[in-house]
Amino acid sequence: MTMLLDDSRGTGAVSRELPPPPEEHDVGYAGGIGPSNIDEMLERVSRAAAGRTTWIDMESSLRTKLSSTEDGDIFDINKCFSVIDAVVKRGIHTQSNFLLPDEHGHGHESGHPNAETNKSKR
Repeated sequence: MTMLLDDSRGTGAVSRELPPPPEEHDVGYAGGIGPSNIDEMLERVSRAAAGRTTWIDMESSLRTKLSSTEDGDIFDINKCFSVIDAVVKRGIHTQSNFLLPDEHGHGHESGHPNAETNKSKR
């Protein structure tokens, strides 16, 4: 069983405290984590976890408002890629192969830096 620790209770506010995970559960942390503070939050989660495997959760910070005149927002894959890049840069995970161009220069179709390279090679 896993647990999500979210001091913000789903509001997206940055958590003031990140408690250590209970020994009997694997945990994830949430609460104001996003592309703008991912480096700081990864450090805080790492300190709180004290060597335990954990995960992070974010939702509203990965969305972009459609426009100033419209209601609503969309999931922003470029924000996801900026978080992935921060995780890879810290050495927490390696970059997944599906994010990189294959031997033919084909890759994913997003705004990630590799995507422009991939499109120009087609």
